[in-house]
This record gives sequence, structure tokens and C-alpha cells, in this order.
Amino acid sequence: MTILCNGERVEVTENLYDFLCYWASNQEGSSYIWIDALCIDQHNISEQSHQVNIMGQIYSAADRVLVWLGPEDDSVYLAFDIVERLNSLEPQARSALNPHEVTTDHLNLLLDLTRWKALSHLFSRTWFSRAWIIQEAVFARSCTVICGSHTTSWDTLANISRFLATSSWTTFLRNPAVFEDNADQWYNTPARLAAQHKTWKGSHKDGLLYALIRARPSACQDPRDKVYSQLHLGQADIFPDYNLSESEVYINTAMYILERSGSMLLLTCVEGEAFQTPAFCLPSWVPDWSVQKFVGLRMTGYRHFHAAIRRSPTYSVSRDKRVLDVEAVKLDDIVETSDKKENLRANLHSPTFWHLISRLPSTYATTHGIQSREEVVWRTLTTNRGSVLADCRAQYPAPDGLKYSFRDWILWRYATSLEEPATFPIPSTEHNILPTQDELEDTCKRAANDPAYLTALAHRASLFDLHYSHAMLQRPYRTKKGHFGIGTQCLREGDSVWLVSGCRVPVIFRPIEGSMRHRLVGGSYLHGFMDREALNQEDVNFEMVSLE
Repeated sequence: MTILCNGERVEVTENLYDFLCYWASNQEGSSYIWIDALCIDQHNISEQSHQVNIMGQIYSAADRVLVWLGPEDDSVYLAFDIVERLNSLEPQARSALNPHEVTTDHLNLLLDLTRWKALSHLFSRTWFSRAWIIQEAVFARSCTVICGSHTTSWDTLANISRFLATSSWTTFLRNPAVFEDNADQWYNTPARLAAQHKTWKGSHKDGLLYALIRARPSACQDPRDKVYSQLHLGQADIFPDYNLSESEVYINTAMYILERSGSMLLLTCVEGEAFQTPAFCLPSWVPDWSVQKFVGLRMTGYRHFHAAIRRSPTYSVSRDKRVLDVEAVKLDDIVETSDKKENLRANLHSPTFWHLISRLPSTYATTHGIQSREEVVWRTLTTNRGSVLADCRAQYPAPDGLKYSFRDWILWRYATSLEEPATFPIPSTEHNILPTQDELEDTCKRAANDPAYLTALAHRASLFDLHYSHAMLQRPYRTKKGHFGIGTQCLREGDSVWLVSGCRVPVIFRPIEGSMRHRLVGGSYLHGFMDREALNQEDVNFEMVSLE
């Protein structure tokens, strides 16, 4: 599309052309408007670097920021309608809505499937997936969301996004049987941006790392922009240099974070070789920010955990920036692993999982008292955190009541399995947390003949399912000494679990064959080691470990 700008013909995208037509038709009087695609010469590297460096100032100084989602289609009205209806409810009333009751033409419009599909389609629009838009919303003094002829405030959209991202509606919206385009949904984007606004206002010392973590799923045409788009959000003193390679940008960023924040949180942002771009040839301890998967335990700052935070970080980096030496102590070796969490949810009767569980000790002595094997399992699978859905607060340790939803969750996953279950859990205590084989078989039969029963069971299981599904790229494991944990799906038998001085959670190392060095595999939750328990032992001997 061609427009006339300052007397010159300029080619613009169809989306920008649509916005300009909208603006010309709806704006009263004249006004200045700043559009990055027109105001930055995308072919001039020097100008691009300079403009990128001041974009945060531009959005902060703007009277108003306009978010253009594109022209409307037949579903936009329904999407904006359900947004306004949800926003008008009190938090408790929103939390009472049950996604398992959603049907086509439901008398309650908040449970009408057509409206939910419209909302899903709205959040599938490209704008929500872009990394550069984060600063638009975070820095804006006032922000209006526009889609065709429909508008709403950014605060309203963020409020609904937060509700969707922290309730059982998030698993509902991910269901490919209901939403064909669910892989492209970005319903949690406004909630992530609201959290980033809070961090930016607080001038947190880990601000850049927090911004990069929250921007992880967002997309950029240039991988370097995954860092450059977040510099002002993290208040980082880095000048965007497009003459550097992707590898140089990511390594320099990791160095900057280590030097400025002194935080070992950086080590938890790595997830193993499956989450690194081979062409970048990054050291194992440097996160590859171009990877858009939700990696890690899905907690931005791990503030609930204090595994080794009491010890000051001790580290050094080699002159060629390839090797990181850290002070660490080995906790245990991984001797058995299970299927990754995503596969377990689809096939909970996996023999590898229940066989692993059966080899754990029947009881554990923890700082929170004696816990049964079953309790250790459900707490570990949820990283021992629970949410108060009405106000989105997280609790640590998770409330005991979550165990009842865990029991219903097992029954529900067996009842909805596409395969005939061949393996069953073996209850080992009198606490009655795990259902017996007879209970599971009876539940499967009843669910097959009673849809209302299955719906009620799914609703009771949804609380645990929400917490379990929050971080899916994880794999349960058992250690040599009988401890139970979860970590990146890249972990394997022979890896070891370590505490690194100054790091809030344990990390997993892999020895390099024929060398004294290790590769970093990723962060981990290891039950019984998240609250400085290991540091209180007398025989804890830290050593320097080289990571490459």
C-alpha cells in the first residue's frame, strides 16, 4: 500500500494503512502521531540503533498510546462484549464461573462458547505476540485498545487477561479440541505486561532479567531484538548495536546481568540443548532468548525459594567469555526419570511414572513436618505453590486442601484416557490421597455413562490441573538418596543436582566426558531443599565448578 508522507510516496503495510484510514475517519481536528514504522529508517543501522535507544522515552512522553489490533471481523463485537461483561463482575463472581459448563447458545452469555471462541480469536491477533509492543503498554501514561470500530482500555484488557492466566480458564483456552488456533493465543500477554510495569516502576536490580523472562514467548524478526526491545524496561545501560552477532549480544547480556545484579537467577533461565539454537554456539550457561517456549518453573523471580540465597555469589568468567566458574555444592545424582509433564497429563497411567513413585521412601522428614510420599509428589508436581484465584496471590507452601483436587485429578485423567489403563498407583499410607485400582476402574465406568458426573469431576480436578499445567516443559526425577524433584525435560539419568551460592533454586549439571567441566542443564525444584535446608547441614563443602 502507498501513502503520501511529507510530500513523498511511502510503502506501508496493509495493517498500517488500515489504521491510518481509521484515524483519518475518527480523529477530530489535527494532531501529531508517532508511528515507528514511519519514523525509523529500518534500512539505516546507525539510525535504527539510535531510535531504539530512545523508544522508551518516546512512549513515556506520549499523551496517549493507541494499540491497533487491526480491522474488525464478524467476531470482534462478541469478543469485546465478553471482555466488558467479565470486567463488570466482582472477582469472586468471576472465579465462580466454571469453564466445564460452557456450551453453544448457553443462556448465560458468559458461558456461551461462541463468545469464548471470539475472545480466543481476538487474542490470536499478531499484535499480542510481538516483543516490541511490551514497552508500548508498559510505558504508556494512557493506553487505548482499538479493533475496527471497537475500543476498550488497556487496564480492562489486562484485568481480564490476569483472570484468564491464573484460573482454570487457561487450560480451557488451551484445549485444541475446542479452539483450533489455540497455539497462537496470547491471552496472557496483557497480564505479563502489567507485571512488567510493576517491576519497572520498582526499579528492581534484576529488572532486565525479569523483562527478558517475561518477553520469552514474544516474537522478533531479528533475534537480537529480544534483548534490545527490553533494555529500557530493565533500565539497562546497554546501547543496541546491530553490528554484533546474536551470540555476542546474548553473551554480553548474560555478562551484564551477572555484573550488575550479582544474581545467579540467570542460571535458571537455561533449559538444556533442546532450548538453544545450534547456530548461535552459546555456552550452556547463557540463555538463548530467541527460544519462545515457556521454560523453567514459570516463576519470574523465584522469590518464595531460598535454597542457597544466604551465601553470596562467587563466580568468574574466562577471558574468552565461554567458561563460567561458580561456587557450588553437589546434592545428589539423578538415577531415574519419568515422562515429561505434558505427556504424563495425557497418559497418567504411564508405567515409568508410577514405578518411579513406588521407589520413593514412604515418608519424608521436612522442615514442615513428616510428609507422606503422596504429599511430596503432589507438592513437587506443583512446585509447592498454590494460588488464591480471586486476587491472584501465590501461597508457599501450597495449602493442604490442594491434595483433594490432586486426588480428583488422578481420577479425571484416568477417566478421560484414550487408552485402557494398564498401570495404577499404589497407595502406601493411611492418608488416602491416591485412589485405589478399584476406585479408578469404577470412576472410568461411571464417567463413560454419566456426562454430568464427568463434568463435576473435571471441575473438582481443575484447581490442581491449573497448578500442574503452569510449567509443562518439565520432567519428574528420583535421586540416588531417594529425593523427588522436577526439572527441565532435557535432564537425564547421570545428571546431578547442585546448589550454587546465591541461587534461589537448585540447578542441574551434566559432566562433560573426558573433562572436569560441566554443562548447565537448568533449574530445578527438589523437595526438601528449597528453604536453606542443605546449608544447615555440617558436612556441606562448596567447591568451584566450571561450566562451558
